[in-house]
Amino acid sequence: MIRIAIVEDEASASSQLVQYIERYCEKSGILHELKIFDNPVSFLDAYKVDFDVIFLDIMMPDMDGIRAAHKVRERDGEVPIIFVTNMRQFAIKGYEVGALDFIVKPVSYYGFEIAFRKALRAIAQRQEAQVTVFVRGGAKRVAVSDLRYVEVSLHRLIYHLIEESVETGGNLKDVEQALYPLGFRRCNHCYIVNMRYVTEIRENSVILGPGAEELQVSRSKKKAFLGELSKYWGG
Repeated sequence: MIRIAIVEDEASASSQLVQYIERYCEKSGILHELKIFDNPVSFLDAYKVDFDVIFLDIMMPDMDGIRAAHKVRERDGEVPIIFVTNMRQFAIKGYEVGALDFIVKPVSYYGFEIAFRKALRAIAQRQEAQVTVFVRGGAKRVAVSDLRYVEVSLHRLIYHLIEESVETGGNLKDVEQALYPLGFRRCNHCYIVNMRYVTEIRENSVILGPGAEELQVSRSKKKAFLGELSKYWGG
């Protein structure tokens, strides 16, 4: 399942993109969910770092697409952004915010298809990010998308995955540095948490899904951790 956002104030252009996406996904057997926004303000208000690709018009009232993209990048440095524009000169500005591609209005199916394929490749690479955990007798590749949190206990590291836990040696600080760009943050001296699995904040703890597991948030880490979580959730 991939989640797609269309941010476009022109109803006809938005409808055209929807048709193209439905056509491509039906042909390719891709499960997807579409969310449509007619202005960037409502999009940013709803944004929770949960879209896999964003189609973003550049020329819109209240806030242009370039500025909206900068706001997105403050929360998510990796999500593929495809700009939709009728002015080619904006393409350079688009690349300044790490846009994956841009398509020119009126959008042709051919132009859409090229950009969307790029996005699908980027999504696949993002979802397939892995870390290597060295275990007794060898090594194990762990999908970052399955890693809920890493714990240190009795000088051992425990990688808590959705289906299992993997124990190894190592230093939690080194793991923190490696996982930081992938959306992991330390909530106390014992845990590094995958922000995507945080479902609830309590006074001195967070709840992780699936399974509603509760992890303590230390007083010294609380302010920084909640600030990072607020950014991740779009607060």
